[in-house]
Amino acid sequence: MKKTTQLIILTGLLLAYSCQNVDERFTNFPKPKKNKISLKYHSPKIETIILNDEGVESSQIGFSGIHRGQDYYFFDVRFCWYYVFDLDGNYKARFLGQGGGPREIPIGRVAGGCILQDSSLFLLGHTLDHYIFDKNFERKTMFFLSDYRQDINSGISDWWTYTHEYDDLIIRNNKDKIFFNMYMEHPNFIFFQYPQRYLDRYHIFEVDITHEKPGNMYLKGYPPVYHKNTSLSTFIFSKINYDMDNAGNFYVSFEADTLIYKYDNQFKPLYSFGHSGKNMDMNRKRISDVNEWVRNYQQERIDRGYYGWIEYVEETNLLFRSYKRGSHAPDDGLQIYSGTTLIADLSVPKGFRVAGYVAPYYYSHAIADEKRELLIVYRFKLE
Repeated sequence: MKKTTQLIILTGLLLAYSCQNVDERFTNFPKPKKNKISLKYHSPKIETIILNDEGVESSQIGFSGIHRGQDYYFFDVRFCWYYVFDLDGNYKARFLGQGGGPREIPIGRVAGGCILQDSSLFLLGHTLDHYIFDKNFERKTMFFLSDYRQDINSGISDWWTYTHEYDDLIIRNNKDKIFFNMYMEHPNFIFFQYPQRYLDRYHIFEVDITHEKPGNMYLKGYPPVYHKNTSLSTFIFSKINYDMDNAGNFYVSFEADTLIYKYDNQFKPLYSFGHSGKNMDMNRKRISDVNEWVRNYQQERIDRGYYGWIEYVEETNLLFRSYKRGSHAPDDGLQIYSGTTLIADLSVPKGFRVAGYVAPYYYSHAIADEKRELLIVYRFKLE
């Protein structure tokens, strides 16, 4: 009887421990409660705009979006030029550039940037240098994160353990905070040596631009789909995409996960929703070692399907998620959600990502046409 009682207690402890582990691992990733489909839009007409058809000089490498609710901008990260076009693609003005003056940028190349809520321009350099230019493109702030350090004993929650995701940098703003997507390259958390440690990492880094200091790391862990398959091929698609609404809520999507997760401004999980994209090639190549992973990384991201850019449009309360279909398809996909309901799943040109809205059109980010040396923007109406 005594042995039976001990066995029951031991079994209960093991079950409790197992449940605790599951709760800790996936508590940030709630299962969907409401996940409806009510397709309202099927094939809106997509118009093409050429930004630099008149030969505006540009490296064609940069970021873009809506300029003060009435124009379109493109920031050239190599030449540090801020171009303004009207919404039909006609050139209007050019600002900034490299140099030491009050309306110039004192670095050779910018990593990324975004328009702040007060219409100022935020820029990030490659050495943890941060810049803010006001509405008149006068430099008003320049600061570095001064307590940056490398420590072999750094923990998984320490921001200096991470590196900005420079190849696919996403910079968002809410009030006096800037947020960046980060990746892990610390030797204690390398994915091919310590996959479980890597799966516990954080994804988003906060910087306080008023007090010019680092903030918290947010969003720990990966959703269940990554824990079910810890093969090296899965880690090719381990990046996140995210956006924020004006209330500071986050919308986060992982490349290998069909779901979108909503969090409040303190990253408390609220709910999830989302549906699989159409015509996606998810048949990933089997990869057995890190050398093979390196050799196949770029081609797999070209050949396979995965979920991409997230954009919440405040003016119409709609959420847009782009997704890659793969090299077999001539186009990519774009999902549109109203609340948790999927209202459209559209075919769009390769590389299409929603940048913003000026009634009655939704505009894409600029896409470089390298052969013709042009910058292309798409727009469409939902009606």
